[in-house]
Amino acid sequence: MKKLSFTIILLLFATAVSAQQVEVRRNQILSDGNQVATIERACALGICTFFIRNSEGRNLITIVQRDFIDPAEKRDTPHPNPNNGRVFYLRFSFADGRGIAETQSVAITRNAQNRAIATTIVMSNLIQNGELNDGAVQDFIQTHGTRFTDRQNQINSNIRQIIIR
Repeated sequence: MKKLSFTIILLLFATAVSAQQVEVRRNQILSDGNQVATIERACALGICTFFIRNSEGRNLITIVQRDFIDPAEKRDTPHPNPNNGRVFYLRFSFADGRGIAETQSVAITRNAQNRAIATTIVMSNLIQNGELNDGAVQDFIQTHGTRFTDRQNQINSNIRQIIIR
């Protein structure tokens, strides 16, 4: 039992030591204190766009925060809620037409959103040496796909069928 406990503690310590420290300071995405990229946020009419650039200012990733109402996500609530059924997501568009992927958006505040995006970029290894990592980008696209856009299209298709009939 002591051996098992020691092994578990050792594994936890090794994981903690090897984990990358991700920070966003003054619009810089840092991994273990080294700059990976910059993040710039622009919001208009409730839609936020994030620009991820390398140190030379070249745009690598454009991320748009989007949302839609999914009837399957609506819940019965005793009080009216304009966000009932609303699904928030981030749409990653990679430079030079490398592809698009979508992830769930869970952060509420500006700092939390920047940090969540930075963590996704660093942990997915999307940027190496100031350029997109093609293998990691393709893995990210394959893993995440465009499930939110696909769901929106499915909802819109169902609405069109009801109206036509």
